[in-house]
Amino acid sequence: MSNLMIETSKILQLSIIVPMYNAESYISRCLDSILAQDLVKYNYEIIIVDDGSTDSSLKICKQYAIRYDFVKIYSQSNKGQGAARNYGLSIATGKYIFFIDSDDYVPKENFLSNILNIACTKNVDILEFEMLVYSSDGTSFVTQKKLLENKLYTGEQILLGGFNPGSSCDKLFSNSFLKKHNFFFETSIVHEDVDFLYRVYALAQNIVYKHTCGYVYCYNPNSTDRSDDYKKVKRGIDSDFYIAYSLCCLSRGPYSLRLRNYYKRRSNSLLCSLLFSFLTTKRDFTISDIKDYLFYCQKKSLYPVKGWTMSKKTNCIIFFLNFKSLYLFVNILSRMFLFFKSKL
Repeated sequence: MSNLMIETSKILQLSIIVPMYNAESYISRCLDSILAQDLVKYNYEIIIVDDGSTDSSLKICKQYAIRYDFVKIYSQSNKGQGAARNYGLSIATGKYIFFIDSDDYVPKENFLSNILNIACTKNVDILEFEMLVYSSDGTSFVTQKKLLENKLYTGEQILLGGFNPGSSCDKLFSNSFLKKHNFFFETSIVHEDVDFLYRVYALAQNIVYKHTCGYVYCYNPNSTDRSDDYKKVKRGIDSDFYIAYSLCCLSRGPYSLRLRNYYKRRSNSLLCSLLFSFLTTKRDFTISDIKDYLFYCQKKSLYPVKGWTMSKKTNCIIFFLNFKSLYLFVNILSRMFLFFKSKL
């Protein structure tokens, strides 16, 4: 009997994956919040993936690894947050996966053990909870979700109900579910959570929601998602075009007609938003930029836009957005206006 108990204890229930970059001011708070949880130490592991930090983050983490044998540290060279999460996921052995960024923390000492118990008891693919967000302007809000507590949902039901998946950090994921379907984060984009979750929800059959806040997100300009302003804006736009294409691919997948239509409308909505931005002066697009983006969309069969979006208002302007020459004309006109304005 005792031998059986020893063997059972070796089966990890939770893998906590922490991507890290230059987080010397935050990483101790993050790790301390995890260690303060009333988790049984042989039932979980903390996987820290350092993404080429140049400060003392790694040194701080090594001190934790010396004190706690379930804290494991791995390093990579500036591959980004998605790649760091992917590496952690590839070596994680816990039944459930919890992603937490190094500048964030868990607010309640018994939170993880409670939701882990629910996830294991109900054998869920995903367990949802709420997140407290501290924004860059100092304001805060809780991401309350319009879901019934403890009700069993499918991913399709949640998406068709108008729920936006949001972040990967306010959830527990079944490790076997993610690996069965080979789910990983796209490493070439920002907003990788959005792309990841839309793919994951398409196949999730058992999702439970807990009406409790279990994650605190803190804005940090030096996180693993970083670059200078111009590159960040450009990469963000490139990423949105990629996500529009990814959603379009999902609309052709082996799913129900309603879900396929949902993905197509989501793809069209995002694409129309991007196309509309070409008609404003808020973003400094060159004619070459516009041509490149339109060529990409045509190559991926995204453009001209076909079908409907998520918004009736946007549906009314699809006809105009499909005039390719309109973007070039407006761009030239706006630049002429700015030129003459500067001469006044």
